Amino acid sequence: MTLAGGAGSDAGTPAGGPRFTADLDAVMAANRELATEVLIIQATGDYDRAGSFIERYGAIPEEMRAALDRLGEVPVDIRPRFAVRNRMADWR
Repeated sequence: MTLAGGAGSDAGTPAGGPRFTADLDAVMAANRELATEVLIIQATGDYDRAGSFIERYGAIPEEMRAALDRLGEVPVDIRPRFAVRNRMADWR
């Protein structure tokens, strides 16, 4: 989420304000660019490039942080049950 939020605003995808909207084509392009960059960093083991990437995308933009903070008071009426996770406890 952090990376997507930072990269999305670089691509002009989230429109700020009380709500966010997205141009799905721009989101797809931004995600493709992020995935490409991450894969190149992993393949080359470029430590400096990884550091630059984290410095650029490793923090949630302030407007996104404010929007996420407002979600803390949203009531949750769905309680997911993770059947596989519950069964995994017996797999050991």
